[in-house]
Amino acid sequence: MPPKKSPQRKKPAPKKAGGKKHSAVLKASPPVDVLQPPPVETPKPQPAPETASPVESGTVSHVESTEPSMAVEGHPGEPGMVSYVESTQPAFWHAPENLLLTFFFAVMMVLPLLDILARKLHPLFAWFPPILVPGSLNLVQHTVLAIMMFGGAIAAREGKLLQLATTASLIPPRFKAAAHIATAGLGAAITLYLVKAGWNFVLIEKGVGSIIALGIPEWVFLLFLPVGFSIILLRMIWRSSDKWNERLITLLVAGWLAYLAPMIHNPSWTFLYCCFGLLMVAVIFGMPVFLVLGGAALVFLWNSDTPIDSIPAETYRMVVSPTIPTIPLFTLTGYFLAEGGASQRLLRVFEAFFGSLKGGPAIVTACVCAFFTAFTGGSGVTILALGGLLMPILLAEKYKERDALGLLTSAGSLGMLFPPSLPVILYGVVAGTSIKDLFLGGFMPGMILLFLTALWGILKASKENLEKYSILRALKLWLCIGPLTLAFLAVLAYFGWKEFAPLAWSLLSAVGGIKPDSAGVGAITFVQVSRLVFVLALCGNLFSPFKKWLLDKLSRKLEVEKEVNEALEAAWDAKWELALPFVVFFFLFVIKVTLVESAALTALYAFLVEVVFYRKMRLNDVPKVITECGILVGGVLLILGVSLGFTNDMVDAQIPAQLAAWVHNTVHSQWVFLLMVNFMLIVVGSLLEIFAAIVVVVPLLMPMSDAFGVDRVHMGIIFLANMELGFIAPPLGLNLFLSSYRFKKTMTEVYIAVLPMYLILHAMVFAITYIPFLTTWLPQWVAGHGW
Repeated sequence: MPPKKSPQRKKPAPKKAGGKKHSAVLKASPPVDVLQPPPVETPKPQPAPETASPVESGTVSHVESTEPSMAVEGHPGEPGMVSYVESTQPAFWHAPENLLLTFFFAVMMVLPLLDILARKLHPLFAWFPPILVPGSLNLVQHTVLAIMMFGGAIAAREGKLLQLATTASLIPPRFKAAAHIATAGLGAAITLYLVKAGWNFVLIEKGVGSIIALGIPEWVFLLFLPVGFSIILLRMIWRSSDKWNERLITLLVAGWLAYLAPMIHNPSWTFLYCCFGLLMVAVIFGMPVFLVLGGAALVFLWNSDTPIDSIPAETYRMVVSPTIPTIPLFTLTGYFLAEGGASQRLLRVFEAFFGSLKGGPAIVTACVCAFFTAFTGGSGVTILALGGLLMPILLAEKYKERDALGLLTSAGSLGMLFPPSLPVILYGVVAGTSIKDLFLGGFMPGMILLFLTALWGILKASKENLEKYSILRALKLWLCIGPLTLAFLAVLAYFGWKEFAPLAWSLLSAVGGIKPDSAGVGAITFVQVSRLVFVLALCGNLFSPFKKWLLDKLSRKLEVEKEVNEALEAAWDAKWELALPFVVFFFLFVIKVTLVESAALTALYAFLVEVVFYRKMRLNDVPKVITECGILVGGVLLILGVSLGFTNDMVDAQIPAQLAAWVHNTVHSQWVFLLMVNFMLIVVGSLLEIFAAIVVVVPLLMPMSDAFGVDRVHMGIIFLANMELGFIAPPLGLNLFLSSYRFKKTMTEVYIAVLPMYLILHAMVFAITYIPFLTTWLPQWVAGHGW
């Protein structure tokens, strides 16, 4: 049962800075459109609306626009994406595109759920079919192909194809038009060859006649490759300019380059170097990363006289990987949480527990950002969504504006090591490392990074109005709610979990004659879920008398009754989000579903929480949210798919092996090797978009790492921690641009603000590198217990 709520109060008026401690939710500034950031000079927090859509707060940007008015232009606020000019009326085909993408996401989420249902119920009920959808796993894997291409096509429609670097905004204005035409022409020529390669691959597989499931031939799904690339091609030319004559020039440039390429046979190394130089120039001009990698793959293939059909073949091989569907599903979970206003509820929780401490707002900022980033994958959503809420709170608590800016910028990438972070999953796929071990290995380093960020914020807290802070009051609050409540719940959970098992088995024995020693998967799952439901019901029903007879009395005696009630109210209001990490754990380790099935269950859980339980997201908002998710996922998967052709070409040319041999012969110390890796990865993290860095750098790094005997999980956390640090590494870290854009500050101001935190986190990254125990202990401990 929920804790007793206080009587309904009117919304309080905004209070002046330095006044009485405010509630993070009731007095935080309202979410404001990303394209119109609020001025941060005023420290007066404003009351938040009851329902705040991330469409308004900058979490999920508007996706409907009219293509004729879009101009490809780099924007300093959103590096990694191509910005666009949004108009009022979307084209008529946008809504069907969005709905089709929504349908594919729904298929991907529903099919694993049906598999779980059949697998668990068939052993209990003989009449229930063992398989509801034959070949469902194949369908799910091939649905990823559809999401990749349609998401990429919509990303091209909106000008949000991910870029490799963040330097497009540095081009002088007078050169931008010519740069866009040249870049779009080169990109269109590369895309044209991807269309051709995709079509050739379809014709080859059509002759094979393979069936995926339900009688659907494999080549039908493979058609998404040439069709999707064709749509991207047309939109790239269309978006090259808003003038018809410049679009025609782009088309002519693309046609000339595409016509010239087949004439090249056995090119000289000088010519190849010129081609790679041209691609590097295109990077500066903002060419989408998948086209840069695709162009590099084409150059390698032409050099070796290898058919270009290998690019779509490698893309298809990546798509049918068993773990790839977790990427769109876990990302969808984060977008559901963003749209449902989870950030405000979590903000209230952490404010209730830490707000009475000196530096409490800094602790709140670090915790909320870490929680949010874990579910949005460090895609930049955190700063855009939470900046408008957290900056006024920090300023109202008399933080210097520079310190507040540095704290928010640094905290924007916290949580990237926590499950179910998308970069961790992607790294596991590319490096062939256990994703579960990576999450376990990243837990302790992630917590230390979180602690250091909060500690720096505490040290930078204002020395004014110190009388309103009280560590004693915080300790009393934690004493009431922490050990006491946890002990109460632990006792009930332990005895409930232990004692209810015989009752559940007795029920199964009476109904179906099922015994524990001969029970199948369905019966065991029934018992586990029944035990969980019983424990939750037991805790819920007994919490009210526990609070009345013990918690309330203790809190009154300690004079923290008001704080305890607010903390319990906030925690109850955000109970579904707070339970999400435990839900993922329960699915994986207790119910023992696959990673893809766990991702589908988690996405369903987030959907039900936001649509049914909180009702902060309407059903007609779902296509919009899924479209934004598909834009990100489509861009990432395009990078991963096309890059496999590039990396395989490098492997065929023995480049990674030669590089590993050179490093092994030149560097004779593992410590020196790790030092080199650290410096290289920090530079890479500041220059490359994280998903591009994973697919480009990891295949080169792993052979060298293996040659020096570095544990694969340890190397994975080193890589990801450096990428996390790269988000705030001057001069081109992603979070630096996002903060500059969100808070309307010059890049110089952001550099100065973030420098102290950068040095602190840099030292922690070195500690992670040279103390393997921090990353390897937890995976080894879990494996030792057979989990």
